[in-house]
Amino acid sequence: MSKKTKRDRIEHWTRRHDKAIPYGFFARLSDRWCARKDARAPLPEVLLKGGDVDSAPGERTWSTPRTAFLGQLGRGWTEKSLLRYQDEVGPVRIELTQARARQKIARDRLELAQHTVENLSMPTQQQLEARVSGEERTSDEIRIARRMREHGERRKSLEAEVSKHRTALDSIDTEIAKLEETIKVKFEYVRTQAEIVEAYVRRRSAVYLAHLVRMHPQGEQIGLLVRPDWEDKPRWCAWTTPRELEQAVASHESPVAEGERR
Repeated sequence: MSKKTKRDRIEHWTRRHDKAIPYGFFARLSDRWCARKDARAPLPEVLLKGGDVDSAPGERTWSTPRTAFLGQLGRGWTEKSLLRYQDEVGPVRIELTQARARQKIARDRLELAQHTVENLSMPTQQQLEARVSGEERTSDEIRIARRMREHGERRKSLEAEVSKHRTALDSIDTEIAKLEETIKVKFEYVRTQAEIVEAYVRRRSAVYLAHLVRMHPQGEQIGLLVRPDWEDKPRWCAWTTPRELEQAVASHESPVAEGERR
């Protein structure tokens, strides 16, 4: 086998799932063969008891070695997708944290500049008529006009500073919005991947259970106890925002866990 063939096969099994996973011939043959094999085994060897032992029989979760294997297979795929997502958004989160820090500084500067403009009062009559060095022979009208012009220039300078800080804050807000949207898009993508994997696992489990129920002598009882649901479905598949995932990671809670569905 050439290196190119090996590389192509590795890429085939490790590439991202952006469309439905094909249920190939060998996978279907494997599921049917396992169903035929389990159909020859007694019921205690086929069923695996899960859930709370003290719970009512109807509340317990039942599976078979094959459905448990398929569940773990899907869980591994989705966990790998989640790790890839966290690796990709790591640098983006750092940029987002830095941008939010700059946003706070820019907002504080803007508020300070606005406060300075709002509290800039008109000069009093005494200040307008005050004489400084070189103005001993200057008339009152010229001095007042000069003081008013200086006040106007001062106010115009402060308003320009407010506009500059507002422009900087708007630029940072736009940057933050882009970074948050990037994280959201990546999260939606990885969640879609998990849903595709879930559909694939459910399909294989359903095919396996359909053959097992049809061929096993106690198939009717198996059909009542075992369901083709993927019990290891990641909880984060039901989340709607990346922030829920960040909170789970921050609290050291496993992002991939059993139960807690919508």
